[in-house]
Amino acid sequence: MKLSKDDPRLTAYAFGELDAQETREVAQALRSQPDLQKVVDELLAIEALFKNEQEEQYRLRPEQRAAIFQASEVPQNVVHIPKRSWNRGVVAVLASAAAVVLTLTVLQRPAATDEEALAVMDWEQWSDLELTGRTQASSQSWEQVAEPSADSSVDVKKDLTQAMRLHASSLHEEVERRAESGGLAAPKQLETVRGWREPVGGDAVRVPLSAGNASMAWVRKALLEKVMPEPAVVRAEELLNERPLSQEVDLQVGALGVSVEVVRSPWSDGELLVFIDFIGREACDAEAALVFDEVVKFYKLVGYGGEGDNEAPAGRRFEAQSGHKVAYRIRPEAGIAEDAGLGDLKLRVAEQSGQLKVRGSAKSWQELSNPRKLDVAVLTWAYWLENPSDTEMRALLEKQIAESDAVDAPELVDAMAASLRLGQ
Repeated sequence: MKLSKDDPRLTAYAFGELDAQETREVAQALRSQPDLQKVVDELLAIEALFKNEQEEQYRLRPEQRAAIFQASEVPQNVVHIPKRSWNRGVVAVLASAAAVVLTLTVLQRPAATDEEALAVMDWEQWSDLELTGRTQASSQSWEQVAEPSADSSVDVKKDLTQAMRLHASSLHEEVERRAESGGLAAPKQLETVRGWREPVGGDAVRVPLSAGNASMAWVRKALLEKVMPEPAVVRAEELLNERPLSQEVDLQVGALGVSVEVVRSPWSDGELLVFIDFIGREACDAEAALVFDEVVKFYKLVGYGGEGDNEAPAGRRFEAQSGHKVAYRIRPEAGIAEDAGLGDLKLRVAEQSGQLKVRGSAKSWQELSNPRKLDVAVLTWAYWLENPSDTEMRALLEKQIAESDAVDAPELVDAMAASLRLGQ
């Protein structure tokens, strides 16, 4: 289907007046004609002026209706009755006159909002392995600002980096859908993971703000079949994000909050763990980076892929109340003061920026909150699953589970306990 900017079907699509087949056809056309998505956005923005907040809260956006119709067929005995909006005539008259004003407003808006439309992703065209590919940290320089999400109506065409930047929640939902249907293929070969690195003085290291979510589904499937998960399906960065995010905030930049906690490593004396929790209070585009101080001799990003994998996006669009958790292993020089600086966490959120000093005042296991204890236990679990013959790591995991309360993540703790029983 080829549409023009004056096609009345665009207005009908925006206001939910098309039947299921027509909705699917228009949604498909918008993916190949991204300029028309802006027309739909303008119509919705004008219509919003005539809507009260309660009505708008429960209203499906056109791309959501299209996704529903895409996933299911409408029964033949259902007759579609087009919805007629009292303000459609007003909107149609104002649309042309307001287009210039609205375009300027959108260009000046510093960050994405819940009102902005994303492309309707046709995940059916993606294979399981394309959908669940592993990413490595972005190598993009911090001086190069990540491109904003203004191009969110453009089809990412199986570009996993772009999909994670613009459609992370939608991608995760598709992975969960396939996992629940039992059709999520798992990788057979263990991916290369980045090893320890030596900081280059003053250089900013990009912090990944997204990860996949397939690992838990693969691990759970193996445990249900009463076999130990293959190391190839164990991804520490994904398992870590099965845990709820911390709601405490050490720094707020625009709509993005961040908290940092430094913990003594349970695996190696003198090593530290740095947990960073990001939480989008409202929808926003964000980037993050770490600049390590000289006292840090080596660092290692927990999880993620290595050479040859897709790069994680340099930035990410956070939806409201969405977030991400990341962890680093740090080896500082011996004998540093407890309050010594380890580095600076830098944030860019739209046109705002902020910086947080990360200090070496590390907490012991006994001092950790229960949620953080579970974070540490999850990482211990991930390392043990990669090598179940490691008896010391197994004993440590058993101790951590025994000393943690499962109330914050009962399913996750059950999975850890089940793997320990199988690994006996």
